[in-house]
Amino acid sequence: MVEGFVHIRKGALAYAVTREASKSADQSLAHPISVHRKMDLVKRHCCSHSRILYGDSLKHLSAQKPDSRFSEIWDAKGDLDVFCHYVNDEIQLSLLSIHDADEMFSLIDKSRHNLREWISWIDELNTVDDSRAFIQATMNQFAANNGFWAGIWYHGKFNGVIGFHQIDWANRSTSIGGWIGEEYQGRGLATNACRAVVDMAFYEYGLNRVEIQCAVDNVKSRGIPAKLGFEIEGCKRQAEWLYDHFVDHVIYGMLSQDWTKKGLDGK
Repeated sequence: MVEGFVHIRKGALAYAVTREASKSADQSLAHPISVHRKMDLVKRHCCSHSRILYGDSLKHLSAQKPDSRFSEIWDAKGDLDVFCHYVNDEIQLSLLSIHDADEMFSLIDKSRHNLREWISWIDELNTVDDSRAFIQATMNQFAANNGFWAGIWYHGKFNGVIGFHQIDWANRSTSIGGWIGEEYQGRGLATNACRAVVDMAFYEYGLNRVEIQCAVDNVKSRGIPAKLGFEIEGCKRQAEWLYDHFVDHVIYGMLSQDWTKKGLDGK
């Protein structure tokens, strides 16, 4: 069985073929974005030939308070290399960058049979270039202030992905998806990563509602929102086409007021 939030929308892969992604690197994502609601607007430049670089000096943000969405890691040249969030001493979330494409594809390929049970797009990701296209899409999404996708790192090793499908700003809501490689399943990594991402949704993005959808028979994935206190709000019949049949989805929901009131954030 697969552990993790395996309901990642198929469209996320196709999203790489967007107007932004088709532009040249110096034109693609040069507009200002909100990196943090307490931060100034900055420029983020995504280039498929290098790691993520962020325009202008953000070094003054290195001392950001612990509630920062991500901390900054700087490379040897003084450029911002990637944003990271430390879940605990063992688990770290880092915004996906093109630099992660090889490791992501390797993990997917090793876990392909396991992941395929509940992930409908797994057969569409067959090369490192496919991983790069997916990561470029997530970079575009983040630059558009529409949520993020992060690699889950355990003791310094890439072991999965988690993030927002999109953000519905009008209704201050989002849904979470992701997956964990087979060799890292059963260690609580997805649950801990999910708790951190829900915290970000409510406390950093200021959202009011987070949703998680899981196939009815995907017991391991359903255990994650259940452990985090999400409420079962209903069932979408035949919500997803999984290779040769439809599967129903259970809808789990959490509101900001309940997350804080129940102390589910661990604070």
